[in-house]
Amino acid sequence: MVMEHCRLTVKQIAANASICVGSVDTILHDDLKMREVSVRWVPRMLTNESKASCVTMCQAMLSRDKGVNSAFFSSIVTMDETWMPMFNPETKWKSTQWKHTDSLPPKKFRVTASAEKMMVAMFWASEGLLLTHCIPKSTAVMGET
Repeated sequence: MVMEHCRLTVKQIAANASICVGSVDTILHDDLKMREVSVRWVPRMLTNESKASCVTMCQAMLSRDKGVNSAFFSSIVTMDETWMPMFNPETKWKSTQWKHTDSLPPKKFRVTASAEKMMVAMFWASEGLLLTHCIPKSTAVMGET
């Protein structure tokens, strides 16, 4: 029952199986070695091609640093921008589900698009995050060369 519907609560399982809540809890935790976890929200899933591109870029940067001190890496600033939808995600309690201790933690992705979005630009250096900047809607971003 749990494998088919991993979001069932202990009370729902007990009602469907016509056994007491304590027995269901014992079976799930002690016998089946399962525990209830919350899914981890991730903004987007990288494709295999995206991952391969990242690996290639990193290898190129590492090969450039051979024989040079670490000043090269400390001078790099990376930037990424993305549209972030503004929505109310499912509560942590509502997203809990059962999993076996040997299985990977569950993930969930945003499934409904939000009408309101905001551009978020983030800048990193070797020391960590430098700046997170929210760009208002209909704003042009210009830079001097």
